[in-house]
Amino acid sequence: MSRRGTLGGSLALSDPAAEYPACALALEATIVLAGRGGERRVAARDFFRGLFETDIRAGELLVAAEFPRAERSLFVELARRQGDYAIVGLAAVAGASGRRFAFCGVASTPVLAAGASRAATLDAALQALRQDLNPSADLYHCAATKLHLAGVLLSRAWNTLAKPH
Repeated sequence: MSRRGTLGGSLALSDPAAEYPACALALEATIVLAGRGGERRVAARDFFRGLFETDIRAGELLVAAEFPRAERSLFVELARRQGDYAIVGLAAVAGASGRRFAFCGVASTPVLAAGASRAATLDAALQALRQDLNPSADLYHCAATKLHLAGVLLSRAWNTLAKPH
């Protein structure tokens, strides 16, 4: 039995705990959809609509995903065991145009932490994160725990991206 997945499949499924949708959001990817009517391009911020719901229309297929080059990026996550879906995950990008932090595992879609992304200091980013995220609880973790873990990941990402190349 094969257990392989694809980038396109992960984006099309839009699992809120999956890594690729958060990466697409952080990197400002463009999703390319094709159907009988031709090709359509959708920004990642508009593609993920809800729990396992995307902007793919009847008769369309996801045929490509275009990711701009990132100066610096990383993905960090916290999971109960290696190989498990993340309790909370963070795709982070930094470059001349600033930082972008997109979380998975905190809502029904990946979430861009816009306020934290605009913050000038880590303390300000952590304060903004409380406004950016309203995590949903799951079977194992309450919303407060997920928000705390998101802050831990944000701190790790901020400090890693701040280090010289």
